[in-house]
Amino acid sequence: MYAAKFVLQVLGGCGAIWGCSEVLWLRDERNGDSWRTCAAFVGCVFLVRWIVEIASYCLIVMPSSTIPCLAKGLEWFEIVVVKAILEVFGAAGAIWGFSQIILLRTEETVEFWRAVAIVTLIGFTVRWLFIIVQFATSERDANTQLTHRDSNVVGEDDLDKADSEINDLALTETHTLNTARESSPPTYLSTPQNEDEEPVDIA
Repeated sequence: MYAAKFVLQVLGGCGAIWGCSEVLWLRDERNGDSWRTCAAFVGCVFLVRWIVEIASYCLIVMPSSTIPCLAKGLEWFEIVVVKAILEVFGAAGAIWGFSQIILLRTEETVEFWRAVAIVTLIGFTVRWLFIIVQFATSERDANTQLTHRDSNVVGEDDLDKADSEINDLALTETHTLNTARESSPPTYLSTPQNEDEEPVDIA
């Protein structure tokens, strides 16, 4: 699995920059070394990414999902940068390089295959933009649902607090009534006639 990723993503990232730069008339004999440096840099970035994926799989390093901000940034990096290099530039570079490998691209047909590569580049660019829009929409919907859930939790907490205050108020009123009843003097039905008679308490 990771051997395939090394070929398709690490080596493919280098080839995508190298091939697409020639398709778009950016690389020629004068600046070949500069573009070679750019391709090597992209390859190093994808090599580090490949190593981190292996380390995360083997639990050598902490998975990025445990850090929300880092995980969110990596998701956008994968959607915007990685897909642009591998799927947009890589598609054009694949057409350009493969046509030369199988001897279809020669001095007579170079412009034809350049046009084919550019059309492929445009098609995969539209697809890439559509993926970004879909991802942004899903992120917005997820944030909206999270906000609603948090507001519902806050509402439930407010209801629990209100119920607790009502119960406390009821207990306070009950305690006040009991205290007033205990502290009030007894009321007698009649005045005792004899000393032996005890007053009748009607309270």
